Amino acid sequence: MHYKRGSTEAMYLEIRFTCKIANSGYAFDDEGWVKPVNPSRGYFEKPLNEIAVFELIDLFEFLDESYQSGLPSRAEQTEIIRFYNRWGFLEWYSKEREMAPWLIRSIKETWDTVAAAPISMQLVQDQTDLSEVYGNIELLRHALGIAKVRANKTKFTSCEYLKIYGHPRDRKKGSCPPRCRIKRNGKKSWGKGCQQVHDNHKRRGKLNNN
Repeated sequence: MHYKRGSTEAMYLEIRFTCKIANSGYAFDDEGWVKPVNPSRGYFEKPLNEIAVFELIDLFEFLDESYQSGLPSRAEQTEIIRFYNRWGFLEWYSKEREMAPWLIRSIKETWDTVAAAPISMQLVQDQTDLSEVYGNIELLRHALGIAKVRANKTKFTSCEYLKIYGHPRDRKKGSCPPRCRIKRNGKKSWGKGCQQVHDNHKRRGKLNNN
């Protein structure tokens, strides 16, 4: 992610954020907190992609307006867990659990304001290229607040599988992103493994589930 800084010349500072995601996936506890299913299995890392901005905005649509405390609606729970399984905790310093329903609502309330972005960031020197300096963001929620400035909907589209069948494909592990949104790649864009499954349907005469 690159963002313009300062003066008369075009100057850009690279912003880096690495998501830390529980290998075991996430679940709600009885009190309405989200936590790793099994923290002892550790975490894997992946760089933040601006597609997460649109997935967070999609998540706003599932927030139950009548929610007060405890567990939200089943639909909201499902979408929150899907987001966490793809991007991890919104506030990483809370390593054990976080109150996702409340936190996501607070993000939604400030999403269109400057409060969504961090008030400061750490400048870090790249150890592989000492001439490069980048901005390091501590929290995913703040990284998303910055990423939204440059997020471009035209770079993304829905998977061809969804367009053909009208629903996401069944997966043995994990789930498709909301609305099967993926990065655009030419005239037709497919999610991981989706074109192969579609081709198998064609060979077996199961196109459009007929």
